[in-house]
Amino acid sequence: MLRDCSIKYRSMDIPSWVPDWSIHPKTQPLRIVSADSSARAHAYSISKGVLAVTGVCVAVVDEVKNDLPRSIPEDSAGSAKVFRQLLSTLVGQDRSDSRLNKLHSLCVTLCAGQFAEKWIPSFGSLPTCNDVRDYLTMLYEDSAEPPGLCSSSLAVIRNINRRTKGRLLITTADGRLGLAPEGTEAGDWICVVLGCRSPLILRPRDSLNHEVVGECYMDGIMAGEALLGELPRNWTLVLEYFRHHRALLPTFFSIAIRERLMLKTRDVDRSLLDGGSRITIEMMHSIDWSPTR
Repeated sequence: MLRDCSIKYRSMDIPSWVPDWSIHPKTQPLRIVSADSSARAHAYSISKGVLAVTGVCVAVVDEVKNDLPRSIPEDSAGSAKVFRQLLSTLVGQDRSDSRLNKLHSLCVTLCAGQFAEKWIPSFGSLPTCNDVRDYLTMLYEDSAEPPGLCSSSLAVIRNINRRTKGRLLITTADGRLGLAPEGTEAGDWICVVLGCRSPLILRPRDSLNHEVVGECYMDGIMAGEALLGELPRNWTLVLEYFRHHRALLPTFFSIAIRERLMLKTRDVDRSLLDGGSRITIEMMHSIDWSPTR
């Protein structure tokens, strides 16, 4: 429920933690996500209109970028201009190894982790991560007039347009890059809440109170890393179709040994509930984040 909330698009006077489903969503939902590692929600009502949940604060929004247009042009010159501006701002002229990390983070963030290889079976209409990286690397390293768009380049642009619609690029003080809902501001918190698959943007109103801004994407915390640490080497989160369930379910997949593990294998340690943080979401669009007792 929390991942469907939006501070920007609301038509009713309801708490910020209650989604307004009377308004058609402006963004596509994040699909390949399990920031809470499929943990059970630890939520309860503590008074009328006040919801308490358990979670962790991962980072604070340092800057909101306004470099993304509403839609990246589907032509060679127009798209090149937009992407080169982004690359100049977010990657810069750094030629060290950190440039590769920044470039990879930008590729993954612009696509919100949605690539053909992240679906089992592969989703043919999506570009691969290599397609996106190769296209942006070409624009970054070659300032000449780009060639006409091929089918793979067009797939890259369309995928990025779908994922960034209604979202803003954000950065944190430690250099992380993310996609956040419209209405996000510097100083907002990036949090992972048990029972909510997507990370959330929360806005402090005073020392105790916050409100829900909406769901966000940030590379490095979408597979439960904020709660359980880094994934083992060569393992990644994918979305797999299971015929007997007739559903797409998040699964961990080993690139090296071609094996799968169901998501439940990364259970959240019970100690988080004992030593984590309690969030109370109040009727007046607020959240109280304080240590549990």
